[in-house]
Amino acid sequence: MAPVHTESKPAQQQQQKQQDTVTQPLPHLENAAYIHYDPVPHLGATPEEIRDFEKLLKDSFKGLPCDPYCSDGRFKVYSRSVVVPWESKQVVRECPPYENVPGIDHPAVPYNQGAFNPECEGLRRWYKPVPSSLINHPLFQRLILMDVSLCDWNEDEKRHPILVGIHLNKITATKDRPVGVVTPNFLHQDGHKFSFVHLIDRVNCVGGENFISAVLNAGESPHDVDPSEIMDRFYMYNFLETFGVYDDKCSHHAEGITRENTEMDAERLVIVFDIEPMAPLGTPL
Repeated sequence: MAPVHTESKPAQQQQQKQQDTVTQPLPHLENAAYIHYDPVPHLGATPEEIRDFEKLLKDSFKGLPCDPYCSDGRFKVYSRSVVVPWESKQVVRECPPYENVPGIDHPAVPYNQGAFNPECEGLRRWYKPVPSSLINHPLFQRLILMDVSLCDWNEDEKRHPILVGIHLNKITATKDRPVGVVTPNFLHQDGHKFSFVHLIDRVNCVGGENFISAVLNAGESPHDVDPSEIMDRFYMYNFLETFGVYDDKCSHHAEGITRENTEMDAERLVIVFDIEPMAPLGTPL
């Protein structure tokens, strides 16, 4: 396992630089492998609404269930939703969970990354759903629709519904488990056309640096590849700070976390949206 790296002074200075920068236009994935941005100024919300939204999102991670498939300090819920791009007023429609899944004692939503996660290769994983009250919150829907608008869609894809997977992921580092890691724990692709990672909170964290690299480096540690093939590396510190990736154009990885104060647990909370068209292959409309 690669070591967890402490944030450098330049990284801390970059954080302050981002905080001091005036609102910039949102980037777009049309001509980019990845984008890194702050969605908060673009949500059309007052400071009080943003504070309430931040509290709601952080509270949503309290009592998050353990990930039954990757349970080593990882916690997760997952839901799916649909956006219809040709509607004049777009909304996010929650897909209900499955009832009465054999061997599972709660409503659940399936997730399968095929060969893109060797830890769970080809496995259909079933998760407790994201609360409907969160999915249907106006600012949460604006956040999803913002990300959908930043994707690179062709004309055929825009004539079909868009599927959005919603992941609430928490990793932890504790006395008994001093390094908290993501899955998969190396440069990887997600297997969805686009993925967006929104930071919700870092609690007592050291580490968690994000790496963006070439596709050919998927499966490798970012420290084992040629530095010229690292497109970018950065920490995310601020509420809702985001990066989005065009899955065919890059690989990415978030390094593990350790505890800053060893008397307390560390947590890193993120919401991930995976976004892909539901257009049939080879059958344009």
